[in-house]
Amino acid sequence: MNLTLKRRCFSILRPRRREGTCAWAMRSAWLPSDTNAEPGKYDLSKTPWVKEILDVLDDPWVELVAFQSCRQVAKTTVGLLWCGASVENDPAPFIVVHADSKAVGHFSKERFQPFVEGCPTLKEKKTSVEDDWTVSDMHFADA
Repeated sequence: MNLTLKRRCFSILRPRRREGTCAWAMRSAWLPSDTNAEPGKYDLSKTPWVKEILDVLDDPWVELVAFQSCRQVAKTTVGLLWCGASVENDPAPFIVVHADSKAVGHFSKERFQPFVEGCPTLKEKKTSVEDDWTVSDMHFADA
């Protein structure tokens, strides 16, 4: 077996990078300008209360995360960051639930899709098949 083939075989077996959502967000997350008060590269120092929530979401022993807050204080951003980190670090099917199909469409078109388009590492994982990227069903490579 030649060296190149051995490297390929071992690269398949090598564990993926497993970084926490906070680390992923600081490295890869970009917030779109049309939906965020602080657009651009995500900066945890602007929303320091988010760190603990993201750390709890990463904890495999935690089954339910609930937090109460006022409006417009990063709840959607927390969800986007966690979804983004999951797509990149631990690709697997997951579901985001909303009250009705209108809310699903709004979240998808106005928040999630612009977030994916703004994050280079997520954008490159979008599949090239047009039917894999609809309002209610999105597929990424490796997921």
